[in-house]
Formats: sequence, structure tokens, C-alpha cells
Amino acid sequence: MTSLPPALAAWAEPLSLFPPELALSLGQCIRRLAQAVGPLPRPAEERSDDPNGYEGLARRGSYERLLISEWLLADEVPEEFLRRAAQKEHAFLALSFHRPGGSRRSLALFDAGPELIGEPRIGQLAALVVLSQRARRDGAAFGWGVLQDEQRQVLEEVTPATILRLLFSRTARTAQAEDAESWAKAGGEPLSADDLWVVGTPRTVAAGGPNAGRVELEDPLEPGKRDLLATIRLKGAAPRSVELPLPKPPDCVRLLRDPFSVRRAPPPPSPLARGPQVTGLAFAQNGRRLMVRSLDWSVSAHPIPNSPRMPPGAAKRFELQGGEELIAAGWMRGSRVVLVRSEKDYCLHGLQRQVAAVMYRLEGDVSPAASPHGPLPSLLVVPGKAVGDREGAPALVFLDAEGHLFALRSAPDRAVRLVRSGVLACGERDSRLHVIYGEPAAARYAYHHSVNGEPGHKFTAESAGGRAFISGDSPWLALERTRDQWSVFSTDPFQERLHRMTVAGSAVFGVTVSPKTDGEPVLMVVEEDRRSVGLLGLSDYIPLIKAPSPIVQAVANARGPEIALLGVDGAITVLSPEQGKVLELKPPQVPVVQFHLGPPPRPVQLPKDLP
Repeated sequence: MTSLPPALAAWAEPLSLFPPELALSLGQCIRRLAQAVGPLPRPAEERSDDPNGYEGLARRGSYERLLISEWLLADEVPEEFLRRAAQKEHAFLALSFHRPGGSRRSLALFDAGPELIGEPRIGQLAALVVLSQRARRDGAAFGWGVLQDEQRQVLEEVTPATILRLLFSRTARTAQAEDAESWAKAGGEPLSADDLWVVGTPRTVAAGGPNAGRVELEDPLEPGKRDLLATIRLKGAAPRSVELPLPKPPDCVRLLRDPFSVRRAPPPPSPLARGPQVTGLAFAQNGRRLMVRSLDWSVSAHPIPNSPRMPPGAAKRFELQGGEELIAAGWMRGSRVVLVRSEKDYCLHGLQRQVAAVMYRLEGDVSPAASPHGPLPSLLVVPGKAVGDREGAPALVFLDAEGHLFALRSAPDRAVRLVRSGVLACGERDSRLHVIYGEPAAARYAYHHSVNGEPGHKFTAESAGGRAFISGDSPWLALERTRDQWSVFSTDPFQERLHRMTVAGSAVFGVTVSPKTDGEPVLMVVEEDRRSVGLLGLSDYIPLIKAPSPIVQAVANARGPEIALLGVDGAITVLSPEQGKVLELKPPQVPVVQFHLGPPPRPVQLPKDLP
């Protein structure tokens, strides 16, 4: 683990349970809460008369235990020595006494109700660490439980397994007075602990009565404020309120979903094991489905888990019928949609052909190109005015393999019509259609960026053939003006910036924002070895993963940081820079059939007198 700052050195042991980056961010919250809670009180009757050395300093004591530095002051500056004595400022060694070990108990009960969902749960995690360390330092036995736990189980350890149990004990049931009564009657009388705490909200049931301490957590719900409000209530003391600094949003998500990164998505029985070879990938417009095209032109939609620990959901598959050809696919209104071309016209199918297909005719002479290889064309919902359709009505658009941008004209003139040719990239961001396209210009080649059909940035190049990518989770766009020379520019009107980046030997497949430097762009690249994937920034390189087999296709999510990779072995991997691998689909293993042929044949001895 990386070294902690001196202010967190006292919490090194419990913070070592977490990855270094989470330990640093969570440590500030723990430290602030520990200062508000204070140490475990020590009753006078607990002290014995048997001394056990010294512990710290005190302002009162016998002059036999006066510090040597104070006697030095008496020799050098006697007037100051007398003044400090009169003002009771002398420092003495404080005596330590034997205490009966293990005679005290500390218990914390956590409210797992609906009011504690989200960021207050991080406050509970900090309270668990603080209260356990507090008891341990003072030699008290510590235990904790969940108010709504019907088994009334008291856990005595704070380990990654028990921390996960606290995080995932959330329930829709609010703690009631019956829960407090059940805890009071539970075996071992847990509520009779010397030091009892209830960690919840101001509305959490008062388990343990007025003698119990309380940590009340609330989200202030103020725009732009990232602190969590904690109020500490102890018997005989005034309430203390403190603002707990929360980690950054990505760290909060990781703390709540997968704080230890101990699990990865299990290799499930892959739907690919029942289907043919994969030829193309695309993220759906909402970013929560991965569309997979197979060699037989069938399409399957795979849900993307929110964390590596979450098991993958069931895929939905669409198979083409005889005479049909796949054009584009997408996910909208909670179901998959697939555009296919039949012998006469174009059909837009819904979920599993359960609803009659919507028929479209081709307008003009240019028809969409269907390719069995390369990224799968994705259907996008955009405002109708962005493609010259009537205002107020949404339109479906897609970019084919040859750079033609098509739109599906809505009723009553349902038609597939060409919007523009020479398109390098298109994407939807904030309900606006972004298009990067090229066209010949005087003695040069011009690249344009338009938003809802309105012209925006313009660049010139010596020749055509460049590539472009549009980020869906940041304002950045990337354009290859000449080979390996990229222009990365922002569409944010308040931060319009242009960067030039050189990429040598790597294949660029997207652009996003750096997870390390706020707001700075990075290019998503596959390295020259065709196995390594990383983020190439203006001044640094962030490695992400090294695939077990060469990568034949990589696509970026337009709604988040996820990346989908297709290996030459047919395996599909979806990973996030923050959480690592979240989905893995492996092709079927070819069974090895072994045959037992018996012992080898013995040579035949021929008679010598054979004619």
C-alpha cells in the first residue's frame, strides 16, 4: 500500500483493507468522524492501584515525575520555572495502571433502511472503522450488527467480507421499535454493552434508550455540496455536528459497489456458446446494452453489469429469416430494434418479432451498405429537425459501412433516405446530432462538424481518408487530418480548445476524458502488439488491460467510459477504466474427442517356405 499522510498514520491498519486510492479518499472522512466521536470513556472504577509504567503527559503530579526539560528550565531561567509552577503549566509523566483486559464491551447497531441508501452508506462504513478502532485501542471487545437483521447476529470482526455484508444489508424496511425490543431480548444481551451506538438517521429508532450514543447521518441535498452531515449525540453532552468530506463520485460508486475488487464477472454459460462466430460490436444508444452481430447476421443484446461483482443478465437474440439482410440495430424504449432489408423493402422489427414490423421504402438511388465485418451500425434516436424532418418528431438515423448517413422518415411517408455522404462519425449527445463529414474543397479537402445540421468547426487537410470519433460522455471530438496526426477539439462553448496529438503505431478507436486530469482529453488506443489497450493523453499514457489474444475490434461506449473488445479467439470483454472488467463472453471450447484404439498391432511372421 502507498504511504499514508501523517494525519492518517493512526488509521493505517484498517485502511490497509482498501485499495490505496480508496484508502486515501475514505481516510479523510474517517479522521473527521473520529475527532467528533472522541475516545472511549474510562470509568474510575476500572482503574487499579497496580502501576504499569507511564502513559503520556499530565499537568499534575509529583515533582519526582517532572520532565527533565522542566528541571533544565529551573537551572537556566529560574524566573520562568516559578511562573510556570504558579500557572500550573509544568509537565509531568502520567502514571499508567493495569486494567482488566476484555472487561468492557462496545456494540454498534446500523440502520440498513431506505434512508441510508447512497452516500450515507459511506458514512456508515466510516463509522464502522472508527468505532472498531476506538474500542480496540482501549482494550474493549467490539461487535456490530444490523438493526433489521432478524437473526440478531453480532459480528466481532471488521474484514473485507464483513464490510461487504454491511454494504449489502440494505433493505426497503424501516427499523421499527420491535427491532429494538428484539435486540434487547437477544442472547448475550447485546444492548447491555458498556458502550452502545446506533448509526443511522435522526429518524432511526432509539435502540438502547437514552444511554446509547448515536451517529445521525444526513445528505444536506445542497447543489454543488459534496459533504455528508453527521451529528454525534452522547448522554450528558451537547450534540456535535461535523461535515464529513466524501470521496470523488467515481470513488463513492466503487466504495458502494465493489470496494475491494476481489471479485470479477464470473465466466457464465455464454450465449455465444450456442451461436456462431462474432463479427461486429456496438453499444446501444443508452450505453447499457452491447449489441453483438454474428456471422449468420443474427443480433444479440447483452446487458452491461454496473460492477464486476454483478452477474450478467440474459441476452436477447434476434435471428434473421430467409432473404433478410441486417442493416442496423439499437435499443430503445426498453427493447431491441433491428432494421433489416428484405427483397422488396426495409423492415423495422421490435422484440422477437412479437409486433408487426414497420415497413419503409427506399428513397433515392443510394441504398445502405451491409457489411458482415467491422462495427455494427447503431440506430440512434435524434430530433427530427436534425435531419430535415418535421419539428417535434423524433427520427431514427444510422451510419452505414461506407460513410452514408441515413434517416428513417416517419409516417406517413415512411422511407429510408440518404441524409449525407462522406460521413466519418455521428453520435447523439444531449439530444443533439453531431456529425463529422468531409468533402472536396479548392486544392484541399475540408472536414466539417455540424450539430443538428448547423455548421460548426471546419478543418482542412491535404487528402481524404481520415477517421473521426465523437465522445458521448465528454465534449471532446477527435479527427485524423493526416496519417497518425489527430486534432482533438472541444464543443463546450465555454472551453473551446484544440489539441494536436501524434499517435504512432497504435490504432485509435475513441476519445474520452482523462480519469486522472479533470477535463483533459485522451485517445483510446490499441497498441502495436494488438493486445494492450490504454488511454493516450497529452502528457501521459494510462494502461487499461492486456488481452489474452490479439484484438480484432474495439468500440467505445457513447454514454460512459466502457470499452468493448473482440479478440481473435471470439472472446468479448467489456471493461471500465474505474472498475476494470465488468463483462466477459467467451466462445465455446472445442471438445477434444479421444479414441482408445487398443494396443498397437504386432508384426506378422511369414513362413520361410512361402513360395
